[in-house]
Amino acid sequence: LGGITDKVRIAGLEYIREAGIADRIVYNSVNPHSRSEELEAIAKAGVSASILLTFGPGIIGWKQRVEAAERTIEKLRSYGIDKILVDTGVLDVPSLGSASMAIWSIKDRIGYPSGCGAHNAVASWRSLRRSMGREVRDVCGISASILAVAAGADFILYGPIEYAKLVFPAIAMADAALSQVKMEDGFRID
Repeated sequence: LGGITDKVRIAGLEYIREAGIADRIVYNSVNPHSRSEELEAIAKAGVSASILLTFGPGIIGWKQRVEAAERTIEKLRSYGIDKILVDTGVLDVPSLGSASMAIWSIKDRIGYPSGCGAHNAVASWRSLRRSMGREVRDVCGISASILAVAAGADFILYGPIEYAKLVFPAIAMADAALSQVKMEDGFRID
């Protein structure tokens, strides 16, 4: 579930409660600045899974994103949100580096599944497609996703569904390559 305004999201949550489908919903998304009215509506609807976006006003660097996650997770748990995916937030190319470092650190420090919408780095790069073409934009989008996976991302928000045919094989290759390291460290890969 997602929506532009609190009013739209709360109306969606009311429908979810009435329809009895809360166990099928991943709320997209809450953030450190989410208002109590919205969090109360999530709790009332019975939704227990949400994406936590750790980017916003005053939260720019990777350390601030980690601190925002630490600070917000307990608050979310108090509203019954206990299945949390941490989205470290990507707006542009420079923020991709901070988001990737935050992924690694959040997993290391607090152990929550983390990832990001790495494709946003390329989507915001307006002149790329115009000056270099769609193929270059697609390669850069795939590269952004692989960078996040190399940083330990548990999930990638990759944009429109038509990108799945490009992103999935690239991520599978990166996962296969990184699984060798895990096996060398004694982990079983299933």
